[in-house]
Amino acid sequence: MNGNRAKCRGFTVIELMMGMTITTLVVGAVSAFSLALSEGWRQSGSAQRSLVFSGQQCLARMTRIVQTSRAVADVQSGKMNGTIRSPACAVLWLGDANRDGKVQFSEIGLIEHNVTISSAHPAQTLDYYTVCWPAGLSAQQIAAADFTADWNDLLASTASGEFKALAYVTSRPLGRDVTGAKFTYVPTDAANAQPRLDFKIDFGSGAAEQRLEGSAALRAAAAAVP
Repeated sequence: MNGNRAKCRGFTVIELMMGMTITTLVVGAVSAFSLALSEGWRQSGSAQRSLVFSGQQCLARMTRIVQTSRAVADVQSGKMNGTIRSPACAVLWLGDANRDGKVQFSEIGLIEHNVTISSAHPAQTLDYYTVCWPAGLSAQQIAAADFTADWNDLLASTASGEFKALAYVTSRPLGRDVTGAKFTYVPTDAANAQPRLDFKIDFGSGAAEQRLEGSAALRAAAAAVP
């Protein structure tokens, strides 16, 4: 009888406390892991949504600029891997402000994938270059500086670099975290048809990546080219 009683002995208080402690530690570790995993998924989804939103804003700005331009001059297609030697760019005749049928310096614009990364420029961007006259310039000084450009010069592959190097040309970013860009100019044979610019742009920030595509037809027909 006594032997059977010994074999059926239950857990001691110390054993129960140790078991409860171990169980609590295991449950706490599992809960912490689940919470960290859930937070990681949430942050990843939030970063992806933010990247898509900023990318769509970039495309909307670029589309608006191209659609309101009068003509497209030189276009460098670029590459989706964002190499420095051949960034995507498009030289634009923004509009004939004085209606003389000629391209003035102040009527030129440039959209370019800036692949340079430095401490002052920590991320690749899609930049928009235009002419900005300083507030101190007189009307006579502006008229003297606003030269008439030769359309054939704007068609040259060196046009973007030469334009950026001129005085009074400033830039602002249309979009950030642009890891690749490719532009394709689609001309038209019909004089009354509108040419267009197609573009693919890759955005990336951390682990989040997104490719967006767009197309913008110019407001003016092909006959508007000087």
